[in-house]
Amino acid sequence: MNTVETENLTSMSIDKQIQLVDPFPALEERPCYRVYENPFMRGTRKYREGVYHHYLTKAKEGESQNPVDDYLCGVLKIIADTKDAGGQNFGKLLAFKPKDRSGEKRLNVPMDMVLNDQSGDLIRVLGNEGLYIDFNNRRRINAYINTQHPNRYMEAAHATGWHGNDFVLPDEVIGSGDVWFQSRERIAAYSSAGTLEGWQQSISDQAIGNPLLQLAICGALAGPLLKRIGNKGGGLHFYGASSKGKSTALEAAASVWGKGDTFYQTWNATANALEGSARLHTDTMLGLDEIHNCKPRDLDNAVYALLNGAGRGRANERGDARNIARWRVFCISNGEYSIPDALAREHIKHMPGQGVRLLDIFATGGQYGFFNDIHDTSSPALFAQHIKAASNQHYGHAGKAFVRYLVALSQDEEPDYSDMVNEITNALTTDETGDQERRAAQLFALCALAGELAIEAKILTWETGQATQAAKHGFKVWLEQRGTHGRNAEDIAVFKGILNFIDAHGGARFELVEGEDRTVINRAGWKRIDGDKTIYMFTSGGLEEAAGRGVKQVTKALASIGAFLVNDSGSYSKNTRTKDGVTRLYHLDTEAIKKVSDE
Repeated sequence: MNTVETENLTSMSIDKQIQLVDPFPALEERPCYRVYENPFMRGTRKYREGVYHHYLTKAKEGESQNPVDDYLCGVLKIIADTKDAGGQNFGKLLAFKPKDRSGEKRLNVPMDMVLNDQSGDLIRVLGNEGLYIDFNNRRRINAYINTQHPNRYMEAAHATGWHGNDFVLPDEVIGSGDVWFQSRERIAAYSSAGTLEGWQQSISDQAIGNPLLQLAICGALAGPLLKRIGNKGGGLHFYGASSKGKSTALEAAASVWGKGDTFYQTWNATANALEGSARLHTDTMLGLDEIHNCKPRDLDNAVYALLNGAGRGRANERGDARNIARWRVFCISNGEYSIPDALAREHIKHMPGQGVRLLDIFATGGQYGFFNDIHDTSSPALFAQHIKAASNQHYGHAGKAFVRYLVALSQDEEPDYSDMVNEITNALTTDETGDQERRAAQLFALCALAGELAIEAKILTWETGQATQAAKHGFKVWLEQRGTHGRNAEDIAVFKGILNFIDAHGGARFELVEGEDRTVINRAGWKRIDGDKTIYMFTSGGLEEAAGRGVKQVTKALASIGAFLVNDSGSYSKNTRTKDGVTRLYHLDTEAIKKVSDE
């Protein structure tokens, strides 16, 4: 590709000047493509800047070949060939000038878009990005791009976030490496407007005194630290009745990376396009709204996949296994339901392990519902309006500034972020904190660390320690909502499952050991009357069904609270005589189980 640096002439000077040197290639140099950076003159004729296809007419007997100079599009250069770290997924990194002259744009497109000139996908994307395209010659742009072979290779990134020490966004790379995001189109709203100073005054300052709002902003900054501490992902889910400030917190958090009212999506949309959404928000923030519109089964699958950090393996069109998509996302979500309540609409059990990674936080408790301090406004509603308006006026600066600060820290000896998270976790917990509660505390500690580092970098305008206090407040709210009092949530789920099972089936599926004048269908166990108590004795199958878990896990949980009335040495079950003979049963103390469940 030849780029011609023509003189940048104003309209008036072009009219008056005659170009003495022909800028077009000689006959022997054709066919070829040339890129002209600026408007230029050829003889007395004006030409616009851009890509031209120079060639000769087909030779006819007795006639000479004539030169043809066709205009294809505005300035469009191919600055690098690209491929991913595995030596696959080749592409072209394009640099072009949009017709509004707003500045150069770059787009890394896969080769299948370049080679498939019939679909028009590449032309559509370039047109949508602002490149001026000649309608009659648009089909030749793919051929032009394909023929260009720059002497440079760059890595093609298929997800945002960290690639080595470089941080990749769809239209920017923070760092110094040869890597660029590859996509079929620009679909993530990593945009910016206003200033960081404006964001600090209108959002960061206003969050002071509102710990849940501060926590949401800290969560929006937590994504870039996930890889640094070896975490696949997590998130905060603010729930409660409408008009409580949840959506305000989501938009304030979204403004860290993009426009407040567009840098998030619905749970329903995410469930339907999960892999693309997750990869486009890796190491940044994935904002999610309207949980009530997502089908419980889709929600369950989405939560599992987002937290697991990997997509499903599929075959390509040749039947070969494709690489599994991977991501790390930190979610900020809201809705009227908690995650377990949203799943319960179709009787889907929420796994406690997920409940300590996507944390349900009841969005109330402040003097004004979600808020504690509405500063100089006259009402909580007006305060929320001001925050939302600001998130759509000043946005997209804080996240990038935070990443630049982390990149600068890594230039010397990078801090041990895992140790820092553990130190904050220890400050949030006690020796009596259960294992699962500690895992949740680590996620709150991650948010706190992100906030404290942003304070240190003078991105957040808070006093040192305020981010940690916000995380501590959030952890307290989460613990109160969780209601496990430091016990393992898996164990609590076992206890409640058994009690609910007895309430539902204690009459029909349990028979008195002395026998009854009825047929028991799908027996779960036996029972006996001891004064004013009914003792339930489960078969192993009945116990697993009631608790929804394997018998080994169930018996371990029950033994931890002394819930077995009798047992044989070395076994939690006991040989028990019934009207049908002797069978091994688990004799449960339901009062002990209720006492723990009701704490």
